[in-house]
Amino acid sequence: PVLQEYCNKISRPGLLAIHFQSFGVLPPLAPDKALSIYRIVQELIHNALKHADATEIVVELGLEESHLFVSVEDNGKGWETENASGSGIGLHNLKQRVELIRGTLEIDSREGIGTTIYMNLPLKEIVA
Repeated sequence: PVLQEYCNKISRPGLLAIHFQSFGVLPPLAPDKALSIYRIVQELIHNALKHADATEIVVELGLEESHLFVSVEDNGKGWETENASGSGIGLHNLKQRVELIRGTLEIDSREGIGTTIYMNLPLKEIVA
């Protein structure tokens, strides 16, 4: 609910649309893990606004078996991931933060189309 509230709060009709979708009933998360996930998504949204000039962002959370899947997709500038090392300090730090909670992070970006960041988080590592 806090993440959905954040998305609603920073949406600006006509300028920036942030859509939040959640699938499945999420069990109570450990407070430190919930805060980590919140901060990571917050940073991904900030990056989409600051670096990609996105006007639309979709944040999705979904449960599948024993994993929480989180994605943040934008319609911004994107970049060619094949030609870029993805070694920007910000992306490197995000990957490390996701790895600290035993998750994985994948980036799918296409120049002129946008970027989607996928996180896969094992529930056993994040539930209370």
